[in-house]
Amino acid sequence: MLVTGPPGCGKTTVLLKLYKLLGDRGYVVGGIISPEMRREGIREGFEIVDLLGRRGILAHISLATSGAPMISRYGVDLRDLDEISREAFSRDADVFIVDEIGPMELKSNVFASEVWRKLDSETPVAAAVHFRTSAGFIARVKDRSDTRLVVVTAKNRDRLPDLMCQQIVEALGPSE
Repeated sequence: MLVTGPPGCGKTTVLLKLYKLLGDRGYVVGGIISPEMRREGIREGFEIVDLLGRRGILAHISLATSGAPMISRYGVDLRDLDEISREAFSRDADVFIVDEIGPMELKSNVFASEVWRKLDSETPVAAAVHFRTSAGFIARVKDRSDTRLVVVTAKNRDRLPDLMCQQIVEALGPSE
């Protein structure tokens, strides 16, 4: 299950609510989220958080002059991104959530290969994908015959977590 939409439409909120709904039903939910890092209300970067493990820096403005790969004004911390992606996607879980499959995360070949490996597995995956990108890895993910792409809107964002949870529960059966 893939959710997409323009920045600020609620993709992350949908996935975090889904995470809670599944956890409340007893499912083990693994994967990665990338919350913003703010100081005094100003976004300075993004964390990378393994839902079942540790956290690190995905990208930060302080890395802009470090020689790190750049996305906009943020330098991407490939070491944290690679290590945490490898760890997160190797864990056992009933469901995986990925927020997000976007240009920043795709600076890491490890992240891309781990996401693809997980998509090829039997484990359900719910992920946010970059809205505007229609080429490369993101296009291949969107074009998979085993994925469903939903655009998050103001009209559907409150219902989506429940609908997605229901579909995942039906696919998995009751938690143990």
